[in-house]
Amino acid sequence: MAGDYGAVDRFFQNEYLCDLAVAEFGKPVIALCDGLVMGGGAGLAEHASHIVMTEKTRFAMPESSIGLFPDAGASLFFGRCPLPVARLLGMTGHIINGADCLVLGLATTMTTSGQISKLESELLSCDAGMIDDVIEKHRVNPGKPSLDPFRQHIEHIFADDLLPEDIRDRAKNLMLVSPDNQLLQLIVTAFEERCPMSIKLFGRLLDVTARFTSPSESLALDFKLAMRMIRRPDFVEGIRAVIVDKDRAPKWIPSSLEDVDEAMLKFVFDDTDLPPLR
Repeated sequence: MAGDYGAVDRFFQNEYLCDLAVAEFGKPVIALCDGLVMGGGAGLAEHASHIVMTEKTRFAMPESSIGLFPDAGASLFFGRCPLPVARLLGMTGHIINGADCLVLGLATTMTTSGQISKLESELLSCDAGMIDDVIEKHRVNPGKPSLDPFRQHIEHIFADDLLPEDIRDRAKNLMLVSPDNQLLQLIVTAFEERCPMSIKLFGRLLDVTARFTSPSESLALDFKLAMRMIRRPDFVEGIRAVIVDKDRAPKWIPSSLEDVDEAMLKFVFDDTDLPPLR
């Protein structure tokens, strides 16, 4: 809010370089994800070699609520999900559980919250060659993914060929006939309240990164997008509304998906004169 963009640039550069260090580290890196795993925490976890979740895991990339975008390599790890699910998670910040993550390739195993401390202790004392065996010993049945009852709706609403405006309208139309559907309510509310530019940017980001295979590609692009996005009024307004004043009433510019035009998106993806991540 003070306008010190250089400091914010350095913050994101350090964050993404940390993610990259985890991804490229030559030894096993184990993420124990017991509880909230969101934003930067999700980025750290998803670049680890072993991702252990529990029944208490709540996973999300909620950056569209602050005028940013799902970053930290999200286009890569959400890119492993079916496209309709990736769009749901990235555009709306929808929260999923550990079982969802396991099914979607966002986790490597599940244990219970009560076993996390014992698992950590055993991992810290075991030989590196025994890591998989130790984790396997604590593996449990993941239970039911929270998205399972809604997969048909998700595939219809977030179909491959739809623009964000079409996605929003499909969700609204479906809610007219299923007003008590909890997921539909969450999707409609998200499209009403979250940053239109962030929603549209993430849709474009999934297209641009469809062939990316390495964290270095994804994180390098995220850094340049972040430098563009933090200089837009939406980011400052989102931080104000969610973190500073906490009134949850941001005034987005533009205020609708229809008003986010091609020129705005092209400018954000234009990396002319921007420094590299490393």
